[in-house]
Amino acid sequence: MKKKFALIGLISGCVLILIGILVFAGAFGGDFSSAYSSYRYDSGYATFGADFYTYVSNNAAEAAEACRAAANNTREMGKVLKA
Repeated sequence: MKKKFALIGLISGCVLILIGILVFAGAFGGDFSSAYSSYRYDSGYATFGADFYTYVSNNAAEAAEACRAAANNTREMGKVLKA
């Protein structure tokens, strides 16, 4: 009985490793590495006045983009799990 459980655990572990490799290779589609996949945006040094308002607005836009990317990633993972 122990050998059966060990064999099942070994096979399921190998399958999970294979699925992980396929996900990281992009076989399931989608780009989930970051909100900005090709570059990183730096909104600059924050100072008070108009520059600070621009800094805060840019960071709010970055946070919204990151939320969209997270929601998209969750949807893609749902599709993978459904398949």
